[in-house]
Amino acid sequence: SEASHVVVFLTDGLPTSGYTDAETIASLVEQTNTRIDARLHVFGVGYDVNTHLLDRLADDNRGSVTYVQPGENLETVLVGFYEKVATPLLTDVTIEFEGLETSDLYPSHIPDMYQGSSIILTGRYTSAAPTITIRVHGRSGQQPQEFVYTYARDHVRTYDFVPRLWATRQIGYLLDQVRTQGE
Repeated sequence: SEASHVVVFLTDGLPTSGYTDAETIASLVEQTNTRIDARLHVFGVGYDVNTHLLDRLADDNRGSVTYVQPGENLETVLVGFYEKVATPLLTDVTIEFEGLETSDLYPSHIPDMYQGSSIILTGRYTSAAPTITIRVHGRSGQQPQEFVYTYARDHVRTYDFVPRLWATRQIGYLLDQVRTQGE
C-alpha cells in the first residue's frame, strides 16, 4: 500500500529572508504541493509567528497547525504529533448531504482523521427533507470507506451555540478573504 506524503514545517518566526510576502509563500507552496500531494503539518514555535500564514498553509494543504509556546517541550509536542499521524484512520474525507441544501461549510477542506481526533463541520442549510442522510467517504489505507448516517428531521436537536460557532468560522473565512483578496 502507498503511504501518504507528509511534510513537517517548523518555524520560529516571521519570514525574514528570500520570499517574505505571505501571499507569495502560500502560492508557491500550493504550486509545489500540487506535484507531490502532501499533507503539510505546521509547527509555529514562539510568540512571533504569522498565524494567518501558518493556518492557511495547513488548511490549504490538508494538514494541521500546532503552536508551541516558548519553554514548552518541543520534543514532547513532536512525539505526540507523530503518534497521532503515524496511522491515519481515514484520509481524503468528503461528506455528502442528502435531503439537506447546504452552504458556507467550514472547514472548506476536511482534514484527515486520526486516532482520537474529531472534525467539527459547520454550515448553513436552507431546506430539509423529512429524512436526512449524511455520507462520509474516505480511504483507510488504499481501501475506500463509506459511513452512512440517517436521521428523521423531526428528531434532530438544535443547540444555541451552533449559530455562534458557524458565525465565528464565517468571520474568520471573510477576514482571510479580505487579507488575501483585499477589501
